[in-house]
Amino acid sequence: PLYTTVAFPGTRRRVAEFGEPARLREYREVVAWQCALTVLTLAIWLSTARSWADLGLAMPVASRSAVLGFGIGAVLIALLIWQWRLARSGRIALDGLAEKLEGISVLIPETPREQRWYRAVAVGAGVSEELIWRGFLYWYFGDLLGTTTSAILVTVLFAAAHIYQGPKHLPGVLMASAAAMALRLLTGGIWVPIVVHAATDLIHGDVARMLRRQLAGVSSEIDADTSGGPLPEKA
Repeated sequence: PLYTTVAFPGTRRRVAEFGEPARLREYREVVAWQCALTVLTLAIWLSTARSWADLGLAMPVASRSAVLGFGIGAVLIALLIWQWRLARSGRIALDGLAEKLEGISVLIPETPREQRWYRAVAVGAGVSEELIWRGFLYWYFGDLLGTTTSAILVTVLFAAAHIYQGPKHLPGVLMASAAAMALRLLTGGIWVPIVVHAATDLIHGDVARMLRRQLAGVSSEIDADTSGGPLPEKA
């Protein structure tokens, strides 16, 4: 997210001017950064000979808290799928949707090719961001400040790093960050947060794409009605 925050103004201009090529370029650059940072983090960790458990990569240990964490993760994914089904059926209200999508519309895929690269970005975000934020940084700040302070600090900083999405999206990002940290603490690792994070980005990207198409269709109908022209046929 830090790379996107810095590059976002330029990305917005390029996408507005060049369309698909600029958006594809952004996706590819983000994937490259995700891979590079993931490899760098793992290489640094290997060089320290520390336990994988400290990084959150050990296999989960059966416990009540871990079972609770897995259960919460399953519920969150089920809710995401339900949201996706609502969007696909056209049962999500479109009121105020244009304003909600304004900050992130430049990142929403439009063509099948863009969608494939967006999915790579979404999976890469789940892996790289959880590894760095709730893996490495949670351990690093925990070693300096204690685990409680580290959990709070990482949660807030992660949300702040997504400021490029606009202030209106920050409460939602903060809630998602807190949920991911709760899953990290309950399960003792980042495996569940990785899956939930990737699923969230994948499904939200698809939902945003469907809703934007529906919104464009409504706008077309309004324009045609205003001009007195025929309304487009609905399938």
